[in-house]
Amino acid sequence: MVLRRVARRVLLAGTVGTISLTAQQSGGGAATLAQKDAEAIVKSFEAQYVGAYDGKDAKAASALFTEHATQMNEFGGVIQGRDKIAKMLGAAFAVPGKWKTQDTPKSVIVLGSDVIVTQGESRRAQEGSSQKPDISFYTKVLVRQDDQWRIAAVDYSAAPISRYVGPPRPAKPQPTTGDGKQ
Repeated sequence: MVLRRVARRVLLAGTVGTISLTAQQSGGGAATLAQKDAEAIVKSFEAQYVGAYDGKDAKAASALFTEHATQMNEFGGVIQGRDKIAKMLGAAFAVPGKWKTQDTPKSVIVLGSDVIVTQGESRRAQEGSSQKPDISFYTKVLVRQDDQWRIAAVDYSAAPISRYVGPPRPAKPQPTTGDGKQ
């Protein structure tokens, strides 16, 4: 599990580094976005993505990815390329039922005028179900291409089980012997 987390971070760090270097080499890193502008971009982008996802529109959702985007799921599986991501989304959307998704950005980092990294929490619940929502955390690298923001890389991490069942319970005190030892 630890090795998988390290591999994720290396993959994501490499992607962010490559995107940043590409942006600087192309002159895209000259002017930086204001933080409030980046936050507004992320909010608008998340609304678009959630709308496409909840609408089970694989074409619209996959259009929000770059051609060579990568998506890493909660189990460490990596899908690379918009076409493969569209195929995966199409299969996921074929499952019956309507979902309600809420993506909440917790952090927005501006790396240049054309690169934003956002991290947050995603909750997905099947409408009409009494089950608790699925919770995951994400890191998305957004890049601007042809005046449209797209996902270049996204990493989903499963929320710890304690997020589903509540905080851990304190350990029961162990009985001690008369000499103070357990």
